[in-house]
Amino acid sequence: SSFLYQRYISGQPASAIYYYLQCGEQSTLNNTLLHLFYQIVREPIFDKLHTEQQLGEELLLSMEHSNYKYH
Repeated sequence: SSFLYQRYISGQPASAIYYYLQCGEQSTLNNTLLHLFYQIVREPIFDKLHTEQQLGEELLLSMEHSNYKYH
């Protein structure tokens, strides 16, 4: 099954992108690896989308931690 949800707005087909990765249980190792991944991809993504393509008046790249547990 797919967890992709698409919605097109007439005249603005690419008005927003929300990319969400859920990466398992929190641990020191997992958090360290995720922070490293975030640091590696953040600058090239920002440069490509904001500087080269001049997309987005507001471009937000962030990493969040959650304590939500699925049962």
